[in-house]
Amino acid sequence: MPFDDTLIAVLASQGLTLVAAVAAARATLRGLERRVDELETAQKELPKEFVPRREIELTLQNIDRSTTHTNSLVLALIHSGGNPTIALKAIEAAEQAPDGISLRAADEEAWFADYVDHRLPAFEGDISWLYLDTADHVTAGSGLMIPDAHAALALPLHTPAGELATQEQIIAEFHHVASRTPGRVASFYFSPSSLVLRADDRATLRRSRCQTFLTQLRLIFRGFDSFPGPAKAGLLDMAFNMGVGRPYRPGAPATGLLGFSRLCACACMRDWKHVADECTREPGNRAFDARNAWTRTQFLSAAQEAKA
Repeated sequence: MPFDDTLIAVLASQGLTLVAAVAAARATLRGLERRVDELETAQKELPKEFVPRREIELTLQNIDRSTTHTNSLVLALIHSGGNPTIALKAIEAAEQAPDGISLRAADEEAWFADYVDHRLPAFEGDISWLYLDTADHVTAGSGLMIPDAHAALALPLHTPAGELATQEQIIAEFHHVASRTPGRVASFYFSPSSLVLRADDRATLRRSRCQTFLTQLRLIFRGFDSFPGPAKAGLLDMAFNMGVGRPYRPGAPATGLLGFSRLCACACMRDWKHVADECTREPGNRAFDARNAWTRTQFLSAAQEAKA
Protein backbone atom coordinates (compact mmCIF):
# COMPACT_ATOMS: atom_id res chain seq x y z
CA MET A 1 0.00 0.00 0.00
CA PRO A 2 1.52 3.37 -0.93
CA PHE A 3 2.26 5.61 2.03
CA ASP A 4 -0.37 8.29 1.40
CA ASP A 5 -1.95 11.21 3.29
CA THR A 6 -4.58 8.94 4.84
CA LEU A 7 -1.96 6.64 6.34
CA ILE A 8 -0.09 9.65 7.75
CA ALA A 9 -3.30 10.81 9.42
CA VAL A 10 -4.03 7.33 10.82
CA LEU A 11 -0.55 6.99 12.26
CA ALA A 12 -0.78 10.44 13.82
CA SER A 13 -4.25 9.77 15.28
CA GLN A 14 -3.05 6.55 16.87
CA GLY A 15 -0.31 8.47 18.63
CA LEU A 16 2.52 6.70 16.82
CA THR A 17 5.75 8.63 16.60
CA LEU A 18 7.08 10.18 13.45
CA VAL A 19 9.96 7.73 13.60
CA ALA A 20 7.45 4.87 13.38
CA ALA A 21 5.80 6.58 10.43
CA VAL A 22 9.12 6.81 8.63
CA ALA A 23 9.81 3.14 9.39
CA ALA A 24 6.42 2.16 7.97
CA ALA A 25 7.06 4.22 4.85
CA ARG A 26 10.43 2.61 4.30
CA ALA A 27 8.94 -0.85 4.78
CA THR A 28 6.41 -0.03 2.06
CA LEU A 29 9.21 1.05 -0.24
CA ARG A 30 11.17 -2.13 0.39
CA GLY A 31 8.11 -4.22 -0.49
CA LEU A 32 7.58 -2.30 -3.71
CA GLU A 33 11.25 -2.62 -4.64
CA ARG A 34 11.11 -6.39 -4.09
CA ARG A 35 8.06 -6.57 -6.35
CA VAL A 36 9.91 -4.67 -9.08
CA ASP A 37 12.77 -7.18 -8.82
CA GLU A 38 10.29 -10.02 -9.23
CA LEU A 39 8.66 -8.37 -12.23
CA GLU A 40 12.02 -7.66 -13.87
CA THR A 41 12.95 -11.33 -13.44
CA ALA A 42 9.67 -12.32 -15.06
CA GLN A 43 10.32 -9.90 -17.89
CA LYS A 44 13.56 -11.69 -18.69
CA GLU A 45 12.09 -15.20 -18.49
CA LEU A 46 8.61 -14.85 -20.05
CA PRO A 47 7.74 -14.35 -23.71
CA LYS A 48 7.14 -10.69 -24.59
CA GLU A 49 3.39 -11.13 -24.83
CA PHE A 50 3.26 -12.29 -21.20
CA VAL A 51 5.47 -9.59 -19.69
CA PRO A 52 3.53 -7.69 -16.97
CA ARG A 53 4.56 -4.28 -18.28
CA ARG A 54 1.54 -2.50 -16.85
CA GLU A 55 2.15 -3.81 -13.36
CA ILE A 56 5.81 -2.80 -13.60
CA GLU A 57 4.75 0.69 -14.60
CA LEU A 58 2.22 0.98 -11.78
CA THR A 59 4.66 -0.35 -9.21
CA LEU A 60 7.32 2.13 -10.27
CA GLN A 61 4.77 4.93 -9.97
CA ASN A 62 3.93 3.77 -6.45
CA ILE A 63 7.63 3.74 -5.56
CA ASP A 64 7.94 7.31 -6.82
CA ARG A 65 4.91 8.43 -4.78
CA SER A 66 6.05 6.57 -1.68
CA THR A 67 9.57 7.95 -1.99
CA THR A 68 8.19 11.49 -2.09
CA HIS A 69 6.14 10.93 1.06
CA THR A 70 8.98 9.20 2.84
CA ASN A 71 11.32 12.06 2.03
CA SER A 72 8.77 14.55 3.34
CA LEU A 73 8.57 12.62 6.62
CA VAL A 74 12.31 12.20 7.02
CA LEU A 75 13.05 15.82 6.19
CA ALA A 76 10.33 17.03 8.52
CA LEU A 77 11.83 14.95 11.32
CA ILE A 78 15.30 16.33 10.55
CA HIS A 79 14.12 19.91 10.36
CA SER A 80 12.16 19.70 13.58
CA GLY A 81 15.11 18.39 15.55
CA GLY A 82 12.93 15.43 16.50
CA ASN A 83 10.04 17.54 17.81
CA PRO A 84 6.87 15.68 16.65
CA THR A 85 4.61 18.75 16.90
CA ILE A 86 6.81 20.86 14.64
CA ALA A 87 7.43 17.87 12.38
CA LEU A 88 3.72 17.21 11.78
CA LYS A 89 3.22 20.88 10.88
CA ALA A 90 6.16 20.64 8.50
CA ILE A 91 4.66 17.52 6.91
CA GLU A 92 1.38 19.34 6.38
CA ALA A 93 3.19 22.25 4.77
CA ALA A 94 5.23 19.91 2.58
CA GLU A 95 2.14 18.06 1.42
CA GLN A 96 0.45 21.33 0.47
CA ALA A 97 3.52 22.68 -1.35
CA PRO A 98 3.28 22.70 -5.15
CA ASP A 99 5.11 19.98 -7.03
CA GLY A 100 7.65 20.81 -9.67
CA ILE A 101 9.12 24.28 -10.13
CA SER A 102 7.88 27.68 -11.11
CA LEU A 103 7.66 28.89 -14.70
CA ARG A 104 11.15 30.27 -14.37
CA ALA A 105 13.72 28.09 -12.61
CA ALA A 106 15.35 29.72 -9.61
CA ASP A 107 18.69 29.90 -11.41
CA GLU A 108 17.09 31.98 -14.17
CA GLU A 109 15.52 34.59 -11.89
CA ALA A 110 16.75 38.10 -11.17
CA TRP A 111 17.49 37.37 -7.50
CA PHE A 112 19.87 34.58 -8.51
CA ALA A 113 21.82 36.75 -10.96
CA ASP A 114 22.08 39.52 -8.36
CA TYR A 115 23.34 37.07 -5.73
CA VAL A 116 25.88 35.40 -8.03
CA ASP A 117 27.19 38.56 -9.67
CA HIS A 118 27.11 41.02 -6.78
CA ARG A 119 26.25 39.73 -3.31
CA LEU A 120 28.40 36.59 -3.29
CA PRO A 121 31.60 38.34 -4.49
CA ALA A 122 31.01 41.02 -1.84
CA PHE A 123 30.86 38.35 0.88
CA GLU A 124 33.42 35.84 -0.40
CA GLY A 125 35.72 38.04 -2.47
CA ASP A 126 36.59 37.55 -6.13
CA ILE A 127 40.20 36.39 -6.21
CA SER A 128 41.77 35.45 -9.54
CA TRP A 129 44.72 33.47 -8.12
CA LEU A 130 45.03 30.45 -5.81
CA TYR A 131 45.27 31.21 -2.09
CA LEU A 132 44.73 29.57 1.30
CA ASP A 133 41.42 30.27 3.04
CA THR A 134 40.89 30.57 6.79
CA ALA A 135 40.72 26.75 7.06
CA ASP A 136 44.01 26.38 5.10
CA HIS A 137 42.30 25.01 2.00
CA VAL A 138 43.56 25.99 -1.44
CA THR A 139 40.87 28.31 -2.78
CA ALA A 140 40.16 30.58 -5.75
CA GLY A 141 37.47 32.92 -7.05
CA SER A 142 34.61 33.47 -4.58
CA GLY A 143 35.32 30.83 -1.95
CA LEU A 144 35.79 27.97 -4.43
CA MET A 145 37.64 25.35 -2.37
CA ILE A 146 40.01 23.17 -4.43
CA PRO A 147 40.48 19.88 -2.55
CA ASP A 148 43.46 18.52 -4.48
CA ALA A 149 45.67 18.98 -7.54
CA HIS A 150 43.36 16.78 -9.61
CA ALA A 151 40.48 19.19 -8.96
CA ALA A 152 42.73 22.13 -9.87
CA LEU A 153 43.28 20.57 -13.32
CA ALA A 154 39.60 21.21 -14.11
CA LEU A 155 40.08 24.97 -13.73
CA PRO A 156 40.76 27.20 -16.79
CA LEU A 157 43.87 28.75 -15.25
CA HIS A 158 45.99 31.07 -17.41
CA THR A 159 49.61 32.09 -17.29
CA PRO A 160 50.59 35.76 -16.86
CA ALA A 161 51.14 35.80 -20.64
CA GLY A 162 47.47 34.92 -21.17
CA GLU A 163 47.98 31.32 -22.31
CA LEU A 164 46.10 28.35 -20.88
CA ALA A 165 48.27 26.73 -18.23
CA THR A 166 49.53 23.21 -18.79
CA GLN A 167 48.75 20.34 -16.44
CA GLU A 168 52.30 20.47 -15.11
CA GLN A 169 52.03 24.19 -14.39
CA ILE A 170 48.69 23.80 -12.61
CA ILE A 171 49.89 20.92 -10.44
CA ALA A 172 53.04 22.84 -9.52
CA GLU A 173 51.02 25.96 -8.67
CA PHE A 174 48.61 24.00 -6.48
CA HIS A 175 51.37 22.36 -4.45
CA HIS A 176 53.28 25.65 -4.18
CA VAL A 177 50.29 27.46 -2.68
CA ALA A 178 49.35 24.50 -0.47
CA SER A 179 52.81 24.52 1.08
CA ARG A 180 52.84 28.20 1.96
CA THR A 181 52.27 29.83 5.35
CA PRO A 182 48.58 29.58 6.30
CA GLY A 183 46.38 32.26 7.81
CA ARG A 184 47.43 35.19 5.62
CA VAL A 185 45.31 37.52 3.48
CA ALA A 186 44.73 36.44 -0.11
CA SER A 187 47.19 38.98 -1.53
CA PHE A 188 50.03 37.23 0.35
CA TYR A 189 49.76 34.27 -2.04
CA PHE A 190 49.99 36.31 -5.26
CA SER A 191 53.15 36.80 -7.27
CA PRO A 192 53.84 38.04 -10.83
CA SER A 193 54.14 34.40 -11.92
CA SER A 194 50.83 33.27 -10.40
CA LEU A 195 48.33 31.43 -12.60
CA VAL A 196 45.00 33.25 -12.74
CA LEU A 197 41.32 32.76 -13.53
CA ARG A 198 39.74 35.29 -15.87
CA ALA A 199 36.74 37.29 -14.71
CA ASP A 200 34.25 35.49 -16.96
CA ASP A 201 35.57 32.11 -15.83
CA ARG A 202 35.22 33.13 -12.18
CA ALA A 203 31.63 34.19 -12.84
CA THR A 204 30.91 30.86 -14.53
CA LEU A 205 32.38 28.96 -11.59
CA ARG A 206 30.29 30.98 -9.12
CA ARG A 207 27.14 30.26 -11.08
CA SER A 208 27.92 26.55 -11.39
CA ARG A 209 28.65 26.25 -7.67
CA CYS A 210 25.44 28.07 -6.76
CA GLN A 211 23.43 25.86 -9.11
CA THR A 212 24.83 22.83 -7.27
CA PHE A 213 23.58 24.27 -3.99
CA LEU A 214 20.19 25.02 -5.57
CA THR A 215 19.87 21.35 -6.48
CA GLN A 216 20.54 20.40 -2.85
CA LEU A 217 18.11 23.02 -1.53
CA ARG A 218 15.38 21.69 -3.82
CA LEU A 219 15.86 18.26 -2.26
CA ILE A 220 15.69 19.64 1.28
CA PHE A 221 12.76 22.01 0.79
CA ARG A 222 9.88 20.73 -1.29
CA GLY A 223 8.52 23.54 -3.47
CA PHE A 224 11.72 25.55 -3.02
CA ASP A 225 11.22 27.32 -6.35
CA SER A 226 7.87 28.69 -5.15
CA PHE A 227 9.53 30.42 -2.16
CA PRO A 228 9.82 34.22 -2.34
CA GLY A 229 13.02 35.33 -4.08
CA PRO A 230 14.56 36.90 -0.95
CA ALA A 231 14.00 33.66 0.99
CA LYS A 232 15.72 31.65 -1.73
CA ALA A 233 18.63 34.09 -1.70
CA GLY A 234 18.97 33.84 2.09
CA LEU A 235 18.91 30.03 2.10
CA LEU A 236 21.38 29.88 -0.78
CA ASP A 237 23.78 32.18 1.04
CA MET A 238 23.66 30.08 4.19
CA ALA A 239 24.19 26.88 2.19
CA PHE A 240 27.09 28.40 0.25
CA ASN A 241 28.71 29.78 3.38
CA MET A 242 28.35 26.74 5.67
CA GLY A 243 27.55 23.90 3.30
CA VAL A 244 24.29 21.96 3.42
CA GLY A 245 25.89 19.69 6.00
CA ARG A 246 24.48 16.48 7.40
CA PRO A 247 21.44 15.77 9.58
CA TYR A 248 21.62 14.76 13.22
CA ARG A 249 22.83 11.26 13.99
CA PRO A 250 23.17 9.67 17.44
CA GLY A 251 26.49 10.87 18.78
CA ALA A 252 27.02 13.31 15.90
CA PRO A 253 25.32 16.71 15.79
CA ALA A 254 23.84 18.10 12.61
CA THR A 255 26.13 20.40 10.64
CA GLY A 256 25.91 23.20 8.09
CA LEU A 257 22.50 24.49 7.12
CA LEU A 258 20.89 21.30 8.46
CA GLY A 259 22.36 22.19 11.85
CA PHE A 260 19.83 25.06 11.96
CA SER A 261 16.97 22.64 12.63
CA ARG A 262 14.43 25.23 13.77
CA LEU A 263 15.21 27.43 10.79
CA CYS A 264 14.72 24.50 8.41
CA ALA A 265 11.45 23.51 10.06
CA CYS A 266 10.16 27.08 9.82
CA ALA A 267 11.24 27.27 6.17
CA CYS A 268 9.25 24.10 5.45
CA MET A 269 6.24 25.90 6.91
CA ARG A 270 7.09 29.12 5.01
CA ASP A 271 7.24 30.98 8.33
CA TRP A 272 9.81 33.52 7.15
CA LYS A 273 9.51 35.76 10.22
CA HIS A 274 10.74 32.94 12.45
CA VAL A 275 13.32 31.88 9.86
CA ALA A 276 14.73 35.41 10.21
CA ASP A 277 14.92 34.93 13.98
CA GLU A 278 16.93 31.70 13.55
CA CYS A 279 19.41 32.64 10.80
CA THR A 280 22.29 34.17 12.78
CA ARG A 281 25.63 32.50 12.09
CA GLU A 282 28.33 32.59 14.79
CA PRO A 283 26.74 35.16 17.12
CA GLY A 284 29.32 37.60 18.45
CA ASN A 285 31.69 37.10 15.50
CA ARG A 286 31.93 40.58 14.00
CA ALA A 287 33.16 39.12 10.72
CA PHE A 288 29.62 37.81 10.19
CA ASP A 289 27.74 40.96 11.22
CA ALA A 290 27.12 42.32 7.71
CA ARG A 291 26.31 38.91 6.27
CA ASN A 292 23.93 38.02 9.11
CA ALA A 293 22.20 41.39 8.79
CA TRP A 294 21.75 40.95 5.04
CA THR A 295 20.38 37.41 5.41
CA ARG A 296 17.94 38.43 8.13
CA THR A 297 16.73 41.26 5.90
CA GLN A 298 16.11 38.75 3.10
CA PHE A 299 13.88 36.59 5.26
CA LEU A 300 11.99 39.57 6.66
CA SER A 301 11.43 40.77 3.08
CA ALA A 302 10.12 37.31 2.23
CA ALA A 303 7.69 37.55 5.16
CA GLN A 304 6.40 40.87 3.87
CA GLU A 305 6.16 39.52 0.32
CA ALA A 306 4.19 36.50 1.55
CA LYS A 307 1.69 38.80 3.26
CA ALA A 308 1.13 40.95 0.16
